[in-house]
Amino acid sequence: MVGQQLHQSTTSISLVRSIAGLVVTFTIASAVLYYLLSLVARQLSMRASALFPTNVDQLKELTVALDDVKDERFGLILSSFCAVYIFKQSFAIPGSVLTNILGGALFGMWLGFPLVCLLSASGSTCCYLLSRTFGKHIVLRYQQERIKKLEDLMLESQSSLVFFLLSLRLFPVTPNWLLNMASPIVGVPILPFFISVFIGLMPYNFICVHAGLVISNLKSTAELFEVSTILKLIALSLLMVTPGIVLKIQKSKRR
Repeated sequence: MVGQQLHQSTTSISLVRSIAGLVVTFTIASAVLYYLLSLVARQLSMRASALFPTNVDQLKELTVALDDVKDERFGLILSSFCAVYIFKQSFAIPGSVLTNILGGALFGMWLGFPLVCLLSASGSTCCYLLSRTFGKHIVLRYQQERIKKLEDLMLESQSSLVFFLLSLRLFPVTPNWLLNMASPIVGVPILPFFISVFIGLMPYNFICVHAGLVISNLKSTAELFEVSTILKLIALSLLMVTPGIVLKIQKSKRR
């Protein structure tokens, strides 16, 4: 009885410390981001909050405004875009679709696509590190059953871990934000994690960045995921995970 109470007390203290650590980290990151965006906002004569569009119409207005000063302040625009992207990924803030579209609109396909892939992997890795440092007790408290299922699946796929992680990104049965937070808890090494995010989100990132090239014709984000587009994503995803499936079948035959 005493031991159980002591365990609960220790868990509660660890939970409070984790939450406090996240709050402090979030506050510092927000302050740095706000300062950087305020510099951009001054160039555009608008409020810093306008740099976080919530729909396609706002995104179009922001794209036009940024495009006017992009050539003169390219370094500031690029660093601000990277900071916003990594901030949102690190703290699992929704809105990656609009950010990806903005990347395509501002930087084009040749720069925008690899940049978005790198930022999505880097931001997810920051989320991974935050979860490993502060998030274990929080995630386990609210997502324990899902973490247990993911851990069981991972143990079954140790021989082809990268392909397993890749399939989770290409066919997102589990939300990406939960995968980012759960991966360090279930023992996924950071390098396979980074690789799986970088490659696994490529089809999704490509569709979004490509939409940025024709943003003037885009009416809503729903247009990105029409039936034909979904079929293309599925076909590309199946092609990317085929080597992992073949490898698993061959190992099963050897056993």
